[in-house]
Amino acid sequence: MRHNFVLGLLGHSDSLHGVQFSLGGNIVEHDMKGVQLSSGLNMTGGPSTGVQLTGGANISRDMFRGIQNGIVNAALADFRGVQVATGNYAAGSFHGVQVGAVNYSHSEFKGIQVGAVNAARGAGHGIFVSAINAYDGSRAGVQVAAINVTRETQGLQLAAINVGGLVNGLQLGAINVAGTVKGGQFGVINLANSVEGESFAILPLIRDGYHAVSLWSADTSAFNLGVKLGSRHLYTLLGVGLKEDDAERTTYAYHLGFGWHFHTDSRWFLDVELISSHFGNDDDIGRRESMVATLRAVAGYRLVDDLAVIAGPSFNTQVNWGNKDFSDGLGFLQRVERHDDVTMRYFPGFLVGLQY
Repeated sequence: MRHNFVLGLLGHSDSLHGVQFSLGGNIVEHDMKGVQLSSGLNMTGGPSTGVQLTGGANISRDMFRGIQNGIVNAALADFRGVQVATGNYAAGSFHGVQVGAVNYSHSEFKGIQVGAVNAARGAGHGIFVSAINAYDGSRAGVQVAAINVTRETQGLQLAAINVGGLVNGLQLGAINVAGTVKGGQFGVINLANSVEGESFAILPLIRDGYHAVSLWSADTSAFNLGVKLGSRHLYTLLGVGLKEDDAERTTYAYHLGFGWHFHTDSRWFLDVELISSHFGNDDDIGRRESMVATLRAVAGYRLVDDLAVIAGPSFNTQVNWGNKDFSDGLGFLQRVERHDDVTMRYFPGFLVGLQY
């Protein structure tokens, strides 16, 4: 029997085209077009179009088009519309918006998920915003969270921690982890088996990337040891150095820089690097009001497969502040500028060494 209006403690209809209101629960065995309101339960057994509002659970067992709002929303078949609840569950394909503390979709998802925890098994397309996004299937679009974990990503992962199997797009976070990246990674620590693109980080650990250990002498520091870690072209340089100052005291240096590796099929290669170096003695290491920025071109020739001799020119800019004036170059061809309590020194330089 079809009802247009039902009012009572428990509403039950074969078919509903209208409004069903009860204090306990509403049940429609077959199709529903209209509104179900209850304090406990709304359930439809057939195709439904409309609104389900409850203080408890909304359950649709067939195709549902409309809005579900309750403590728990469960779409056991396909759903087109909006689910708003503490917990949202979609068993069939879902096209629309899920907003809840916990959102889960078991099949295809197209739309927007916003919650504390978003999870899914099927493929998804859209925007996913949560504290934790966890997806066993593929995701295309934008993922924004504290933690993103996805088997396959097409688009953007933005989080403190991003984890992906296959990433076709960009991972942007403090820590990025992936199997294969066809795109890019930007973070503090990047880990990947393979990057078909570039990976930018303070510490990029790419299995098939660029790895090298360099030992060199330069005009600013006599003895230096550094490592180069990165993807095929873009890499990070981390290094330390030693020299004696004019008072024959040991001066320490630490280097942080980024470079671009030009690889050729021959024994020759070229690395172009921009490096920041900080110097200090035992009494002021890490606190000296000075830094040296170096732009250098490092040409390398492989003597054997893994060992190369390296050499090249550089240009240095030393910035001293706090009315301090340190000079860490050799002292020739320097141009000096002073602005209030800042002293700038510009001078050319060189390096020679070995790289393995």
